[in-house]
Amino acid sequence: MSPPEDVPPPAYGVRDHAPGAGSGAGNGGRSRPSNVPWRGVDVLWAIVLTISAVLFVMATPLLVGATGDDGGTGLLTPLLLMLAALASAALVSRIAGVNLRLVGAVALVASLLWLGAQGLADNGEEAQRVLGIPFNVILLAILSSLFIATALTFSTSKYGASWRDLGFVSAGGISPYLLAIGAWLAAIFILGIWGIIVSALDIEALNPPESARDLLDIADGSLIVALLLVSVWVPVMEEVFFRGFALAGLRRRFGGVSALVISSAIFAAFHTSVGALVPTFVLGAALGWVYLKTGSLWPSIFVHGLQNAIATVLALPAVQEYIERMANQ
Repeated sequence: MSPPEDVPPPAYGVRDHAPGAGSGAGNGGRSRPSNVPWRGVDVLWAIVLTISAVLFVMATPLLVGATGDDGGTGLLTPLLLMLAALASAALVSRIAGVNLRLVGAVALVASLLWLGAQGLADNGEEAQRVLGIPFNVILLAILSSLFIATALTFSTSKYGASWRDLGFVSAGGISPYLLAIGAWLAAIFILGIWGIIVSALDIEALNPPESARDLLDIADGSLIVALLLVSVWVPVMEEVFFRGFALAGLRRRFGGVSALVISSAIFAAFHTSVGALVPTFVLGAALGWVYLKTGSLWPSIFVHGLQNAIATVLALPAVQEYIERMANQ
């Protein structure tokens, strides 16, 4: 049974690694993610902090742009947005008792990069590259880092938890990865049915966004750069936050099934698209189920990266042309 919310959590070593404790599929007797030190309320504050940091980053270039375009008459909206973000972050820091240095540093770097990218665009200059990587790809990578920064703030920083408590433990062989692939295929089957329903309803808002194609445009058509971002970097950042941190913390308060539903809904909501809500919810539920079963983030990270890689490859113009040609035969 999960400990009640009012019981003070242990400061460290929250997983029971005794042989046979909490056995799960393919985890060699490893405990499933339940007795973590952070609580459901920490997950709530982490979400508020993440949103605040994103709003701050978004408001910075808007504020500068409003100053330069019309003499400052359009300053009110971005200024209020930035002040609201700072106020909510300060409130989280005070109530939750967390230090904002890590999240603040990531948000500041992202803001400066966004300002730089905007300045280049305003001057009509081509997008710059750093080590051959487009500027905007680096910006997206840093923005996604807000997830892990927030998770660490409410786990390792606040409670002294370890990386193992966030799910970075050995999966214990190939079985957990096969389990993850099976869960992913089941999710794809469900989404195939959902696609048929959406097609029959003919509601444009329910069509999923072409995120992979947009990403390829941002990456200047470079498949390698796009894959490094969405198949390696982003899966780690998102799995740490939504599964290793959020799902585990919510499970302590609500139990496994409810925590899985809530964390999957949060995962879907963060993708900010009506058309992406159902697909990301279903995939998030599959990834969360795998984490609950294995007690390790690695299988979830693996299948998350696999899903993103396949979607990115399928979005390549040459692949799209081949699919259309085969469909017309």
